[in-house]
Amino acid sequence: MRPLLEHEQGEAEAVQVTGQPRQLRVWQAAGGTNTTSFAFDSVHSKGSDSEALFSAHGAQLVERFCSGFNACAMAYGQTGSGKTHSMGLDRPWSCPAPGTAAATREQAGLAARMARAVYKHVHAKEASGIYDVTVKVRGRHAWRSA
Repeated sequence: MRPLLEHEQGEAEAVQVTGQPRQLRVWQAAGGTNTTSFAFDSVHSKGSDSEALFSAHGAQLVERFCSGFNACAMAYGQTGSGKTHSMGLDRPWSCPAPGTAAATREQAGLAARMARAVYKHVHAKEASGIYDVTVKVRGRHAWRSA
């Protein structure tokens, strides 16, 4: 879940991470009592930061990728659900190096954190003198508007 946007502040929340692991509760009407619950492989609340998302999902993808497997981080959901925010594509895209300002490191989304981890792995391999590594990256940010 993404943090509320400025114009959403003060409105009744329609989505809540429940006490049940990996579950969301959605109100059918703001402030109403009818709800529907959905279970997922993983759910992160709006208070979760990009580091928690990377630790839970991105680090494992990078580890598998660097072991020779294909990997893909994909965000899917309805408009406004936080896909772009979670991937970090709504702010300047940079790979925060160690020693950079804490604010820059905290703002980095999943994509930047994964790229940083891949390059850290690449530099370690090249430093051994045995490997010569070439990294090619392709990204897509696709949407369909009616």
